[in-house]
Amino acid sequence: MFNVALTIQLIATLICFCSVLAVAFQKTSSYSNIILITFICTFVQNGGYILELTSKDLGQAMVAAKAQYLGGAFEIGLITFFMFKYCGVEFNGVLKGLMILEAVFVVFGVWTGDYTKIYYKSIDFVSDVALPHLVLEHGWLYNVFATITVIELIACIFILTVSILRTNQEHMKMNYVILIVVVLVPLVGYLVAISRVIEGFDTTPLFAAISVGIFAIAIVRKHVFDVADTAGELILANLENAIIILNNDNGYEYSNKRAKELYPSLNNYSRGKIIDDPSILRIFDSNKSDQISIGDRIFEISINKVQPNGEDIGKTAILFDVTDSTEQMAKMRALKEEAEEASRAKSFFLASVSHEIRTPINAIMGMSEVLLRDYSTDETRAYIQSIRNSGNTLLDLISDILDFSKIESGKLELVRDRFDLKVMLGDVVNLTKFRCDQKGHDFIVDITKEIPRYVIGDELRIRQILVNILSNAVKYTDKGFIKFRFSYKRRSDFDIDLLIVIEDSGSGIKFENQDKIFTGFGREKMVGTHKVGGTGLGLNISKQLVEMMGGLINFKSEEGKGTVFSIIIPVIAASDSIETVGEDIGRREDEKTYKVPFVSPDAQILIVDDSSLNQKVMEELLKKTESKLTMVSSGAECLEYVRKKHFDLIFMDHRMAGMDGVETFSRIKQSDNECKDTPVVMVTANATNDSRDWYIMKGFSDFLLMPVSEKQLCNMLYKFLPENLIIMKE
Repeated sequence: MFNVALTIQLIATLICFCSVLAVAFQKTSSYSNIILITFICTFVQNGGYILELTSKDLGQAMVAAKAQYLGGAFEIGLITFFMFKYCGVEFNGVLKGLMILEAVFVVFGVWTGDYTKIYYKSIDFVSDVALPHLVLEHGWLYNVFATITVIELIACIFILTVSILRTNQEHMKMNYVILIVVVLVPLVGYLVAISRVIEGFDTTPLFAAISVGIFAIAIVRKHVFDVADTAGELILANLENAIIILNNDNGYEYSNKRAKELYPSLNNYSRGKIIDDPSILRIFDSNKSDQISIGDRIFEISINKVQPNGEDIGKTAILFDVTDSTEQMAKMRALKEEAEEASRAKSFFLASVSHEIRTPINAIMGMSEVLLRDYSTDETRAYIQSIRNSGNTLLDLISDILDFSKIESGKLELVRDRFDLKVMLGDVVNLTKFRCDQKGHDFIVDITKEIPRYVIGDELRIRQILVNILSNAVKYTDKGFIKFRFSYKRRSDFDIDLLIVIEDSGSGIKFENQDKIFTGFGREKMVGTHKVGGTGLGLNISKQLVEMMGGLINFKSEEGKGTVFSIIIPVIAASDSIETVGEDIGRREDEKTYKVPFVSPDAQILIVDDSSLNQKVMEELLKKTESKLTMVSSGAECLEYVRKKHFDLIFMDHRMAGMDGVETFSRIKQSDNECKDTPVVMVTANATNDSRDWYIMKGFSDFLLMPVSEKQLCNMLYKFLPENLIIMKE
C-alpha cells in the first residue's frame, strides 16, 4: 500500500514539474504568469506531501505538512483569480487583498499549530499501519479555509458556464469547457479528502496535479488554449473601438461588444450567416478613413483585408470613436485661425507703425544731416546734433519693438557672414565713448589685441547685443565708470568664443527683481526714482540673440554698486586671414560730416515716392552729386515717365497709394519701356519683412531702409551708375 501511494505521488509531483517547465517556455503574458505561479504552488504542495509520506516521526511529518501549505494555501485563490480574469469579470481589489490575507493567515495557523491550535486542535502520527500518516483534529480556521475553497471552486464553475452560454465562438467554448474540467478535478479531490474515503491518504495534492496536467496538455499539445491568443481575443472583445469581421461572402464571423452596442442586429447572426442588414454592409462599402455618425457619436472607419499567409479570406471593419478628437480638432482649427488672423493683424499693424514712424524719422535724420553738412557754427551744430540724437532714440525704440516681434514669432533669422571685427568694435567703442563723454563717465576699454580680425558671424546682431548692454550701462550710471573687456578663447583651429564683460558702477538691480531682468518690457533695473526711457526690450532681445547664436549671457549685480554682464558668443575665425584686431581700435579722425567723393552731373535719377517730404530729403542728400533728379509721386506717374525717357537709376518707395512699389517695379520689367534694364533700388520704411532678402528675391537691385543717409545714397549711385557717369573729385 505504501509503495503504491508513494509511486502515485511521485508521478503526480513529476507531472507538476513538467507542467511548470512547459508553461515557463510559453509566450509571456499576465495570464501565463498567473498559470505559472499556480503550477509552482501545486508542485510545492505535491513535493511536500511526498516528504510527509516518507516521514518517520511526528516532527518530520509536521515539517512536510508546513511545506505543503506554502503552495496549497495559495493554489485555489490563484485559480479563482485566473478564471475570473479570463472570463472578463472584474475582480475587486479589496477581494484580492482578502484572499491573499486568508492564505497568509492559513500558513500562519499551520506553522504555529503547536501553539495557536487554530488550524489543528490536536496532532498525532501513526506509523504502525500500512500507510503511516498524520492524525489531525481540525480547528476553526481549517473549516473556514475548506468552506472558502469549495465556494471559490463552485464560483469558478458558475462563471465559466455563464461564459459558455454567452459566447458564440467555438474556440472560446472549448477553452471554457477545459477550464471547467480543470476546476472540477481539484474540487472532487478536495471533497474526497474531506470525506476521508481513503484513510491515511490525502487526495488533494494528487487531484491538483491531475488538474495541472490537463491544463498543461491543453496549452502545449492540443493548442486549444493559447494564452497569448486568448489574451488578444479578450482585448478585442472589450475594446472601446467597434470591430466587425466578415468572410468574402459577407458571412458573419465575429463582432465585439462595442460593435453589438452600435448595431444590435449583430446579436441575431451566428457564424457564417450572410449579413443582410444594409447599415452594416454600408460600412464595408466605405473608403478607408471615411467618417459616419451613429447617434451623437462620430466614427472613423478603417477597412482591412484578412490575409493569413497571403490568402484573402475575409475583411475587418474597425470603427474608431473620434467624436472627442473631432470636436477638439475643430476647436483647435478655430483657435489656429484666430491666432493666424491675430498674427496677420499684428504684422499689418507693425508694418504700418514702422512705415508711419520711419517716414518722419527719415525727414528728421535726413534734414539734420543736410544741416550738419551746410552749417558750421558750433552752437547751431549742437542744436542740430540734439535733433539727430532724438531721431536715433526714436529709431532704436521702433527697432526694438520690431525685433521683439520677429523673435516672438520665430521669424528672425541670423545672417552669418565674414566681417571685420576691428571695424565693428571701433564703431561700438566710439559710440559708447561719445555717450559716456556726454554724461561725464570714465570709459575703460580692454580689448585683447590677438583676437582674429576677420570672423564669420552675424555682425549686425553682435553689434546690437554690445550696443544694447553698453547703452544700458551708460543709461543706469549717474557717475563713475563703464568697463568694456573683450577677449577670446579658442575651441579649435577656427572655432572661437568671444568673451565679453561689461561692468558699470551704476544703480545696480534690486535682488527681488533679478530673476525678471530679461523679461520683455521690464523696467526692473530701476532703483528708487531712477527713471529712464526705452521699451525695456533691449536685454530680452540681447539674451534671445545670444542664445540663438549658441552663446551664454548672465550677470551679477548689487543694488547701489553696479552690474557686471558676462557674454559668450561663438564665431568662426576666417581661414583666409591671420591678421589680428591690434591696438588702435576706436582711434580714428573725427569726421564731422560725410564728404561726397564724386559727382555725376549727367546721371538721370528717378525718385518714386508719394511723400513730398521724403522727396525733399532725397533731393537734399543727393544735391552734392549734381545728378539730374526727377521726382514722381505714384506708380502710375512712374510708368508714364519710363515709357518715354531712360533713367540710369531708380529709387522706389514700397507703400504708395494706389499702385505700390513692388507692382510698379513688376510692370516696368514686363512692359516695353526705356528702363527695363535700369537698376531699381527699394527705399522704404517697411521693416517687418525679411527686408533686403525679400526685396532682392522680388528682383530689386538693392534695398535701403529709412532713414537713409547721404553716404548710403552715394554708395548706391557709385555701385549702379555706369563708370562714364562717375567723376571722382580731386
